[in-house]
Amino acid sequence: AKVARFDILWSFVATREPVDPTNPNDPAYDWSRIDQVLTGFDAANITPIVSTYSTPTYAVAGKNTKFPSAYNPNAPIPQAFGAFMKAVATRYSGNFTTATGQKLPRVRHFEIWNEPNLKNFFRFNNSSNLGKYKGLVKQAYTGIKAANPNAIVIAGVGGPRSSGGNGNVSAKTWMNGLVNDKSVKFDAYSQHIYPSAGPEVPTDALPSWSSIGRFLEEIDGFQPGLPFYVTE
Repeated sequence: AKVARFDILWSFVATREPVDPTNPNDPAYDWSRIDQVLTGFDAANITPIVSTYSTPTYAVAGKNTKFPSAYNPNAPIPQAFGAFMKAVATRYSGNFTTATGQKLPRVRHFEIWNEPNLKNFFRFNNSSNLGKYKGLVKQAYTGIKAANPNAIVIAGVGGPRSSGGNGNVSAKTWMNGLVNDKSVKFDAYSQHIYPSAGPEVPTDALPSWSSIGRFLEEIDGFQPGLPFYVTE
């Protein structure tokens, strides 16, 4: 393997509200598991793509509605997310040394959340909200680039859904809403593809292997040459 996608669950790292949220040395943060995994990737010469989600209770925007998962899908306050992403990018910039003298590896690829078009992973007022997500991307982009100007910020992270409704947004609608908005900056777009048919079998399902060209055409129509990542 040359590349691996790895989730950082924000609520697991931020065990309580930090006093200085952009500082990775704030005592509220527990990086022990993250350090171990990313150091292992570095030793194996594997490039990580880091996806960060799961809102700590203190950072939830609005009501913290009940959820059955280990991760918290309630949308965060964008500024709080941006501050945490700056801490992540600082710690794994390739220039950070721990209190014990360990120099941590560099991470360049940062995905903003996980499948935010699906309410099971991202919800605001009991619905999946594109406007709220755009706020996250803006804040995260600023924070990450301030810590590591060479980082690659990946937005979208779309879940594989052909249609919307019931608090979910279709992958195509989600993608169009992001790449067509010039006020939202990011370096690449990512999509999850769980195919409905084999690569050579025509299907109307979007996204699937045979329909990925439609995604690329629409992305190029808005932002020509924007890199496209398939991360699940």
